[in-house]
Amino acid sequence: MAVIILIGPSHAGKTTLGKRVSCALKAEYHDMDIEAKVRMSDYMDNAKQLLEKYSSTEERHILDFGAGYQNHEDSYGLFKPFSDFMITIWEKPEILFQHHKLGNTKLRFEDFSNIEYREARQKIYNMAKYRLERTWDDIEGDVVKLEKLLRTLFYQD
Repeated sequence: MAVIILIGPSHAGKTTLGKRVSCALKAEYHDMDIEAKVRMSDYMDNAKQLLEKYSSTEERHILDFGAGYQNHEDSYGLFKPFSDFMITIWEKPEILFQHHKLGNTKLRFEDFSNIEYREARQKIYNMAKYRLERTWDDIEGDVVKLEKLLRTLFYQD
C-alpha cells in the first residue's frame, strides 16, 4: 500500500511525527485538513477523492487526518477500507490536555476529554490496525518508533 493514514486526538503529534518521518522515508506528507478543506460541506467528499487519488499511485504518501475528520458521521465508512494501513497516534487525555492548554484554551479538562475521547472518535481510533503510544519526553524515540512501523508497512509486499 502506498498510503498510510495517521489519526488521533488533537495535539497527539500526528503532524509533528508525520512530517519528520516523511523526510526519512522519502514519502509525501499531506495535511488533509489543509488539502481537503475547501468548504465544510465538501470536506468529506474532498477527503474521499484525495484518498482515492493518493492510494492509486506508486509513490508513498503519509496522510494526516486531523481530529475534525473523526467527528464527521461518514468517517467510519471513509476510513474502514484503509484500517490495515491506519495508525492511531495516542496519548493519555491528561497529557494532551496540558499541551492543549499551551494554546491558551479556555476549555476545562472534562470538556476537552469529552470532545477528544468521545465514543464516536474511539470507534475510529480503535479501527486502526496500529497504535503508537506517545512518550512526550522522548520525541526522537517516537519518531524512531513511527519510522520503523512505516518502513514495515510501506515495504511489506
